[in-house]
Amino acid sequence: KLATKALGFPENYVRNEDKLGWVTKAFGSNFIGYDLCAAIKEFFRKEHYEKFSVTEVLQAAGHPCVGKADAFFSHAQKEPLEITFECMQRYEVQREKRIKFFLDYFCLR
Repeated sequence: KLATKALGFPENYVRNEDKLGWVTKAFGSNFIGYDLCAAIKEFFRKEHYEKFSVTEVLQAAGHPCVGKADAFFSHAQKEPLEITFECMQRYEVQREKRIKFFLDYFCLR
């Protein structure tokens, strides 16, 4: 959730209906993975970070939550983000520790 807060997502995000109108038609107003991808691209374009992933930027800033992943998180991009993040939190509760996830939204360029 740290990365989404830094992006101002979802608080400052407005879905571009010209590009993602199909998402609204198919999934309603729920924010899904395609929305997060769009928010990352928009933010990184404004900040001139297009050559980097979110994880690379956080690592360069020395953020302590970045490092070797403990788990790969597989999901569908059409899945509501609240479900994705809730599943990640549940896994941490089950393991009784903080987990560093490989989550493609933040790790891929």
